[in-house]
Amino acid sequence: MAGSGPIVNVNVVADTKKFTSAMKSAGDDTDFLTSGVKKLGIAAGVAFAAAGVAAVAFGVSAVKAASNLQETSAAIGEIFGPAADSLKQFAKDAPTL
Repeated sequence: MAGSGPIVNVNVVADTKKFTSAMKSAGDDTDFLTSGVKKLGIAAGVAFAAAGVAAVAFGVSAVKAASNLQETSAAIGEIFGPAADSLKQFAKDAPTL
């Protein structure tokens, strides 16, 4: 290469320690956030399941209570015969007496 002058080679060396550390920290933060979201999702699922179980238990309890009331009302009719109507009316009015 006649007339082109001297050739200079330059080596560029980058210190990537801070960059690597920052990326690792970001990855750790992302892992922490992901773990938190997973735990929140599990907790929400458990809460909804518990609410569903409670609702079913309440429904079963309400059906049993209604059944017991019906059986009690029928028993009053059988035991007290003609006086059953006045007893039922007394029970209905009792909360306001």
